[in-house]
Amino acid sequence: MRVRLHVGGEVREAAFASRDAQLAENPDAAFVAALPVAMGLASSLTLPTGISPGLLENAETIQDVLAGWNQHLQRVELNGEPGPRPPAPTAQRTATFFTCGVDSFYSLLRRREEIDAVVYTHGLDLLRDDPKRDLVSAAIQGAAGELGLPAIELETDVRLFSDPVCDWERIYTSVALATVGHLLADSFDRILIPATHSYCDLHPTGSHPLLDPLYSSDRLRIEHVDAVTRVAKLEYLVDSELAMRSLRVCFQPGVDGLNCGECAKCVRTMVGLRAIGAAGRCETLPADFSLREMSSGKVRTRRSLTYVRENLAAVEARGTDPALAFALRRLVARGARTEAWQKSRLLVRSGRWLARAKLGGLKRRIGRR
Repeated sequence: MRVRLHVGGEVREAAFASRDAQLAENPDAAFVAALPVAMGLASSLTLPTGISPGLLENAETIQDVLAGWNQHLQRVELNGEPGPRPPAPTAQRTATFFTCGVDSFYSLLRRREEIDAVVYTHGLDLLRDDPKRDLVSAAIQGAAGELGLPAIELETDVRLFSDPVCDWERIYTSVALATVGHLLADSFDRILIPATHSYCDLHPTGSHPLLDPLYSSDRLRIEHVDAVTRVAKLEYLVDSELAMRSLRVCFQPGVDGLNCGECAKCVRTMVGLRAIGAAGRCETLPADFSLREMSSGKVRTRRSLTYVRENLAAVEARGTDPALAFALRRLVARGARTEAWQKSRLLVRSGRWLARAKLGGLKRRIGRR
């Protein structure tokens, strides 16, 4: 299946394929994939024939959210009419996205009785030619098989389509997942997106409880589920032997195992395990790490700072690891300074943008006189 977006004389294209499932020729998938990219490149978007009325009704709110989160994305005029409202879906089945990560493992185990299949798409977190691909595929197939579930794998190059225009983490994550969901709408009427953050720490990010359900249609219901802290998820997962020998949190390419044990995602998870008294429990991660190196690291995003604060709260609540608590306090202080600096830069950029906008309006008024 291919998504094509014509902008002037240029054609942008993304491909999706699967050997495990028949992908639907679904205009909803094409519309979801194209809308944020069109917002960054064009002033209007022609609707694909037969788009779901329910999805089109949500499109205005989707544009409001995305434009509010990224000033480089502007609302586009939607040209065309929706198709007829389809009958109730015939496939009463539920799938969940699964990467063997903390979020998706938690949702899979907590909701096992609701779930009929797991879905993983190569090309989203790892590039399609990554040598770790076969290892990741085997882990996903193995974990799903032990739970008696089929694993549906897809391939896509959609990031070549989206990354030049849309920030992946802030804008396009749930767009890509929703697109895949619509491609599977002949087989499932409900698809789950495991939450990244808890309700205590919501901020603009690509998978969000406000945004994800808006990509639903009359054929497919998309749900953002299990918005609890990462520490709470780890506390649940350490009791699962399957999770502790299959957990994959690392997106680093070309490493020998599921996790490199050194990147920020690996260290964050190792810290979380130690914070709850489960260091060494996970077979796919080292038991030890350097407190000095961890506390001297950089906290570049609000997401990262959230995880550090959650780990610190877990350590302080237990009161059994003062060395780790001290190191995390140092990292929180470092991250808080970075966050304050980023906010000040954002205010400056917003002020400059507002000044330019006012100046432009003044020039237009003078020109009309």
